Amino acid sequence: MNELTKILEKYAQYVVDKSRANLKKGGKNGTSDKSGKLSQSIEYKIVNDKVTFFSENYGSFLDQGVKGSKSTYPESSASPFKYTNKRPPASVFDKWSIKSGIAPRDKKGRFMKRKSLSYLIANSIFKKGIRATEFFTKAQEQALPLFEDDMLDAFLNDNLKTE
Repeated sequence: MNELTKILEKYAQYVVDKSRANLKKGGKNGTSDKSGKLSQSIEYKIVNDKVTFFSENYGSFLDQGVKGSKSTYPESSASPFKYTNKRPPASVFDKWSIKSGIAPRDKKGRFMKRKSLSYLIANSIFKKGIRATEFFTKAQEQALPLFEDDMLDAFLNDNLKTE
């Protein structure tokens, strides 16, 4: 294993650890049921001195946010993702609303049906979008200055040894 690969391993592990910490700190430690699935899925792979990061598919949406069909959070304004005509499925919010203890009442004081609540939440997300957390982006931005000098030195040392 060359020196650059060793430094890239340290860099990538730092980014993974920091991303997981950012998720936990932001209260977004996983899927809608707080299982930590997203956090556990963050991994990296190094091939030919290039680092590639992986996570659950929705990790990109949570990191960069999603623009809404009617309005957009300022944090998500630069996101490449946008709701246009396809709404998030209401069914995914059913378990989340139970775990979160959300049980709103109507004007007469009766509990709202869970299907209705799930539809309202999905509709709100469709219109407003998803706020960007930048859990991964911030981790990379913090890691690069810490490791860039070591990466350059390792790259130069590895290439000078082969000549």
